[in-house]
Amino acid sequence: MEIRGEATIERVTDTGNTVDQNPELELDLLVALPDREPYRVSRRLVVSQQVRHNLAAGRAVPVRVDALDPSSLAIG
Repeated sequence: MEIRGEATIERVTDTGNTVDQNPELELDLLVALPDREPYRVSRRLVVSQQVRHNLAAGRAVPVRVDALDPSSLAIG
């Protein structure tokens, strides 16, 4: 079962790695889920150059979180 919520991007770091010329970023997130205390998590992901500008500190993104494992998180 997954829980839908929102995460605020606190920091974005370019790891220097690329996959098919797309950068790998490390995102530090503050995750907010219904009826739970907010918590912090870091996630690395490869993003398209075309959407990289959407991932900036202070922006909110939708997330899906595993109800049994809050560290298992997907953005979008």
